[in-house]
Amino acid sequence: MALRTSWAIGIFPLFVLLALLVPSASFEESSDLDCLGATSLLQKSVEAGALSTSSWANQPSCMADDLEKMLKGLQESGEQHLNKYLGFPMILLLCASLLIVFMGHKLVPVVVVTSVSLTVFFISFEFLRSTTKTCSVPIWVSLVLAVAAAVVAMCFLEVAVIVPGGVFGAILAYQVQAIVLTASPSLESNVFLTQYFWSIAILAAVIFAYLAHKLKDDIFILLTSVLGAYGFEIALRGVLLDYFSVKMTSLASLISMLAAFLVGLFVQHTFTALALFTICLAAFGNL
Repeated sequence: MALRTSWAIGIFPLFVLLALLVPSASFEESSDLDCLGATSLLQKSVEAGALSTSSWANQPSCMADDLEKMLKGLQESGEQHLNKYLGFPMILLLCASLLIVFMGHKLVPVVVVTSVSLTVFFISFEFLRSTTKTCSVPIWVSLVLAVAAAVVAMCFLEVAVIVPGGVFGAILAYQVQAIVLTASPSLESNVFLTQYFWSIAILAAVIFAYLAHKLKDDIFILLTSVLGAYGFEIALRGVLLDYFSVKMTSLASLISMLAAFLVGLFVQHTFTALALFTICLAAFGNL
């Protein structure tokens, strides 16, 4: 019963996001072409110097573009806000990420199912963004695939445990890349560190997926601290951008994620140590 409850909690954020997107479906479908046309018109107007910053804010918002900006940290000049249907899910993601940061080792089924569904969502969303020109199809199709992946993960939980390890490896690789490029901007011209870095990310994902399968409980404190910190950084970036019009720099994003990771690692290790100490005292008292 507890395991089923954990599964339900794991896919709950997806259903919440799906419910929040329902009111926007008709708007997004009807405005796909309008959004593209407005973007083209906007570019021409900016080149002609005929468009002000205030009129920029009144242009139709493409939800898929907003989500891509949030995930990749893309920044544009001028005032920029997320689509109104993405602000609240960012708060939910922030809360869920903090829960995983502080209690991830106690929520292994939740972390596994959530990692699987979000990984499928991200991969399918990026693929559809590169192959379609609509604002809503990438999000809707990715949501459906993510829910389907979560259901499959429920049925094969022992196998699906490798997914958080793979995600951890990929995140670790790209964060190392971010640190290297931040420390030495001249390396941005290095083709291997930019265009072909995905090969290193895949290798790291495979290695840590294998370690997650072999070590399982021993490595889950580390995995959940990193995954929760990564989700915290993405959500914090979205919340600050949408509600406070504050754009986080690459360095600020890196520092916020590192801080969340270290705090989560400390709290989870301390909690585990205290729990073990309490069990030992109880066992000693029964002697």
